[in-house]
Amino acid sequence: MPGLSSDNVFSHLEENLKKHKVFDRVDIFETASSNRKFLDDFLIPYLKKNPIGFLMIDADGQIDRDLNELRPYLLPGCFVMIDDYMMQSSKCTQGFANKSIPSQKAVHNLVNSGQAVSLGVYLWNTWFGQIV
Repeated sequence: MPGLSSDNVFSHLEENLKKHKVFDRVDIFETASSNRKFLDDFLIPYLKKNPIGFLMIDADGQIDRDLNELRPYLLPGCFVMIDDYMMQSSKCTQGFANKSIPSQKAVHNLVNSGQAVSLGVYLWNTWFGQIV
């Protein structure tokens, strides 16, 4: 079982994807979702040809912005994982204490509007759902 934190999340993710022989089936984009130049110049054109089957967001609390931007490129049945859906006060650090509140609101809006079903909240307070 992995630890609760990592100094290099992306290298651990890459290692695990390779270990389970799915690395060649995954595209990982490490950037800030507020990076308009990256979105406009690369990601959106890329997603028009390669829609998303599994979306993982470890965001800054503005999940609604990210979901609104990426929603047109999510395949029907796409699985969605949102980290920090629920943050325990003992784990909250300055600047992140209220990050879970807007994340929960965005998820509830997605589910209540019938766009997704909730599959639950699991390890490390991460929400899992599926686009319908």
